[in-house]
This record gives sequence, C-alpha cells and structure tokens, in this order.
Amino acid sequence: MRPVNRIYSRVNYMGWIMKRKAARGIFCLALGITILWSGPLPAADDPDNDRSGLSTSEVRRIPAADIVFVEFQPANNIRGEIRLRTDIDVGDVNIEIKKNLYNISPGEQATKILESISVETRVAGDNLQIGINTPEYAEWQGSQIGVAVDLEILLPPGRIFRGDSEHFDFVVDGPFREVQIFGTYGKILVEEVIESASLNSEYGTLILAGAQGQVEVSNHYGTILLKNITGLTEQLKVRSERGEVELQTVEGPVDIRVDDAPVTISDWTVRNGSSRIFTDNSPVTIDLVAWEKPQVTIRSRNSKVTVSTPADFSALVRLSIGEEGGGYIRTRGLPVKVTHLDRYSVEGVVSNGDGLLEVIIEGRGDIMLRGPHPRVPKDKDDSI
Repeated sequence: MRPVNRIYSRVNYMGWIMKRKAARGIFCLALGITILWSGPLPAADDPDNDRSGLSTSEVRRIPAADIVFVEFQPANNIRGEIRLRTDIDVGDVNIEIKKNLYNISPGEQATKILESISVETRVAGDNLQIGINTPEYAEWQGSQIGVAVDLEILLPPGRIFRGDSEHFDFVVDGPFREVQIFGTYGKILVEEVIESASLNSEYGTLILAGAQGQVEVSNHYGTILLKNITGLTEQLKVRSERGEVELQTVEGPVDIRVDDAPVTISDWTVRNGSSRIFTDNSPVTIDLVAWEKPQVTIRSRNSKVTVSTPADFSALVRLSIGEEGGGYIRTRGLPVKVTHLDRYSVEGVVSNGDGLLEVIIEGRGDIMLRGPHPRVPKDKDDSI
C-alpha cells in the first residue's frame, strides 16, 4: 500500500481506494452536478494501425467553491489519460469524459463494453473523488480490443490533486498547492506546484517543471527530468534505479540516490545546507552556478564524476578514488592549495575554504574538478 502525504492525513485517501477496490460500489452523483452527454460516435481513425471502433463523450460540471481536494482512482484493467489545468476565471470544475474503443466494429458488443465502464464523481465535503469502474473480468482483457478513457478537467487554481493508476498518463498544469501521483506505466508531466510535489512511477517518463516547498520524486526504470525547482523548504529527494536523472535550474539542497543511470545537474545554486548524491555505476555531471557555504558529498562506485564550479567557489575539497580500482583525479582551471596529496586522494582549499565539496569513488572511477579560470599549463591533463 502506498503512503499518503502526512500534511493532509485528515483526508482518508487510501481508505477510499481500498473501499473502491473491495466493493466497487456505485457512487451517487452529488447535487449540483450538471451532465451533458453525447451518444456513441465513430472512434477516430489511427493511421498507424487503421483502428475502428466506437466512442462516447460527456461533460460534467461541479460547483468548485468548497472543493479543495481532487482525487482520481481508476480500475487497473483500463488505460487512458487524465489532463488537469487551472484557470482563474473558472467557477466550476468542468470534466470532459471520453470513452474510446479500438479494433472493434460498432455494434451490440461495443455498446455493451461502453456501458460497462462507469466514470463516477462524488463530492464529500471539500473532496471531489473521481473513479472509473469496470467489470472485474472484462471481456476486452486478453483480446485485441483496445479500451481507453480520457478525462480533461478544468478547475480553479490552488487545489490539491492526488492520483493513483497503473496505466494512465497524467498531464497536470497548475498552479496547484500540492500534487501527489502514484503511477506505474504511464507518463507523468506536472507543471507549477507551490507547496508540495510527490511523484512516483515505475516505468514511465516523469517530468516536473516549476515546483517549490517539499519535492520528492521516485522512478525505478523511467527517466526523471526536473526543471526550475526553487524555494525548497527541505532537501529535494530523488530516487531511481535504472532511469536517467536530469535536473535543470535547481536552487537548494538535494538528496539523490541512483543505482545504475546517469545523473546530470545543470545550473545548480547551492546555499548552505547539506546535499548528498549517492550512486553505484552512474556517471555524475554537475554544473554549479552559485556556491554559498554548503556541504556537498558525492559518493559513487565504478563511475566518473565531473564538477564544474562558479567564479565565487570557495571550499574545502576532498577527492578520493578506490585504491584497488584505480582511476585518476584532475582539476582544470581551478587554483587549489593542496594540503594532502597521494596516488588515491587529494585534499585542498579553494579560496577561503567556505563550505565542503567531497567526492568519493569507492571502486574504479575518475574525478574531474573544473573551474572558471583559464587553463594553467601545468601539464597536458591539468592534473594536480
């Protein structure tokens, strides 16, 4: 069972999920909901697969004045996409629902399948719950029939969204106060979160653009891209097994743990605090644009670490590689006052020694520390 953000524990989100999975009861539509429905339409052609089928479209409008939370939970045997976007001029939550069938001709079977899929909405206090129910043993499972439900939701800004799905894509365009998503195979794209973002995936691409406050991201095998992460109240936490991790324009401390995939951080502003980047067989490339007395530790095993420093870089530097594995330690364009030097480690001071930069490679690996100054022609490799 997946955890629920402790900040909003008063909403029994996981309890709702368990109840839905156990009973799959039918929600009663709340008073004040307006439903517009259009009958079966021919499904759009797919030029790649020449699909044919059936589709339906429906719009629901729900008064948004008291709604703080929006929660989404579909059945596990259906795929689709949920798109959320906000508009300051919107007074209601507008939900456009599209059911689509592929690789099936219009007829009694197609109509029966569409009717067996129910999209349910319920308002409970300040909580809007959206669910999708399907038969436990759906006739499209194991067949060539494709079934998808797409939701496009327009609502006022500043709400809290929580979604949980194996097969759905999530496209979320804020501002939202908080976004919490648990995905498995679908992609996750989130823009503008102002308080808290918790995004978890297994295989899909995960992109977060524009976030503040508390940010936690996890993806086992899919790629992670984080952009414009500022105003962090805690360490930015990133977890990955074999998915590439890339951070662009980050301000604040990080806690990154990756097993076997590249880690790249560009335009990183580090102010005070403590940052940790731990990897196994993962090359690490970091471009620092500002440095204000932080402590940064990079620990890896059997990989290459490259750190580019800004003009105001000032730190105690500790660099080491494994004695058995070997490799090299080099600097380029960075004046270091060396206090200790041997075949496998270097310690020194840059400028006034404000802050700490520690790079440790436990096995075989290479370390390159670059500075902004012109190259000093000490030797062709600029080694210490």
